[in-house]
Amino acid sequence: MQQITLSQRETKDELKEDMEGLNDGLKAYMEAKMDGLNNGLKVDMEGLKEGLTKLLQEMLPNGEKVLDETRDDNKEMLIMIS
Repeated sequence: MQQITLSQRETKDELKEDMEGLNDGLKAYMEAKMDGLNNGLKVDMEGLKEGLTKLLQEMLPNGEKVLDETRDDNKEMLIMIS
């Protein structure tokens, strides 16, 4: 059986406590970083969603606009035929 002196035991306990403290600190740091990344990603996704919605609204004509343009085209065709 190996004998450990009292000072060695204290040093071992102190190292163990230090390592646990470092581990807890690292865990808290990583959780904070992940929360920040998740929040940033949510903001980015909202911006992307808004931008895509605006782009689609600009690119896709609404029903009234299509009808008006079709009527205008039909009028032009009638004028050309007459």
